[in-house]
Amino acid sequence: MIVQAVWESKSTFLMLPHITQDNLRHFTTKKRHIKTIRQFVGMKNEDRRLLLRTLSDEQYQDIINVCWSYPHLEVEVDPRGFSYRLIRPFNFRRAIALASTLTDLFTLAIDPLRENLI
Repeated sequence: MIVQAVWESKSTFLMLPHITQDNLRHFTTKKRHIKTIRQFVGMKNEDRRLLLRTLSDEQYQDIINVCWSYPHLEVEVDPRGFSYRLIRPFNFRRAIALASTLTDLFTLAIDPLRENLI
């Protein structure tokens, strides 16, 4: 298994193939403020392509394929009447570790991000 990560202080977009620090300056402008991969995936295809216009079509497709396969994690926790809901793209390994330690306290659903945006 191959695992890729970035420092917590860096953008998660840097985990995507072909994305560099230089590309990131286009993600936050006066007209747009894209902070998450979910926001990026939720954009119109034309807008996403324009955002990454410096990349080849093949590189752009690599990014889209990775984004579509990102997991969408939904966790509902209700210990003793306290309810908390977390929805975000998440790492499968972390989700499984979380599931094994809190099995009686929450419901876990993991789907590809694509299925949650269609």
